[in-house]
Parts: sequence; structure tokens; C-alpha cells
Amino acid sequence: MDRFLSITTALLMSAAMTQNVMAQDDQAPGLGMPLQHRMLDHMSKKLHLSDDQQREVRAIFADMRHDAQDLRKNMQSNRESIEALVHSDQYDSADISRLAKQHAELMSHQIELRAAAGHEVWLLLDDEQRSLMRDFKNQRQHRRSDRFRGIKIK
Repeated sequence: MDRFLSITTALLMSAAMTQNVMAQDDQAPGLGMPLQHRMLDHMSKKLHLSDDQQREVRAIFADMRHDAQDLRKNMQSNRESIEALVHSDQYDSADISRLAKQHAELMSHQIELRAAAGHEVWLLLDDEQRSLMRDFKNQRQHRRSDRFRGIKIK
């Protein structure tokens, strides 16, 4: 039963985090600028993108956002269905399993969309910009690993 509870909790936490990330597409509270614009701004400054590159990256982000609209709706519906089952009087493990598999497929599609967009952006970069991108990603990875050092998961 403990394993089941752990899996269910992890699934709900994953759903909540995904919802938060996907909600940022429109506008993060208090920052006054949509996430995609902030990302483009940050990339432009750090990678020294040309005006043409900025236009192309903006178009890639717009296409990704358009492609992800139905996905966000389906993920929201899936999370609501899981939550309804968790809070119901009767627990149905077959329904939870079915919804968990659907959620995994939706998350997989989300990862595919982001990877495809990331690859398109990568192809726009010259060698120097790619080197800078690798450096920034390594720095981010180190910051993340530093944050989670010392956290023990039972």
C-alpha cells in the first residue's frame, strides 16, 4: 500500500508541476511579460542572436505554442480525472492505471514538441552560439544538482 501511495503522490505532483509549467506559457505572475518573450530576450542577450535569428526563434516558439494548445487541454482534463478518482469513495486501480498511461503519453508528446523546437533553434545557431548554449546548459545543470544535494528521498 505504501508503494501505491508513493506512486499516486508522485503522479499527482508531476501533474501539478506540469500544469504550473504549461500555465507559464501565457504569463508568469508579476513578471509582466509572457514566458516565451522572456526566453527569447534571455537567449538574444546570452547568445547574441541576430535580428533574423530572433525572428526565426519567435516563429518556432509560436508554432510550438500553437501545437501545444490541445495538449495542455488534454493534460488538464487528465489531471482533473485523476484527482476526481483520488477523492472518490471507491478507488478504481484500473482507471488510475489507464489515466496514468494516458498522462505518460501526453507528457511524452510534450517532450517531443519541446525537443523538436529545441532542435530547430539549435540549427539556427552558429558554432560560437552553440558553444555558449552548451556552457549555459552545463551551468544550469550544476545549479540544479547543487540545489538537490542533501535531499533524501525515502
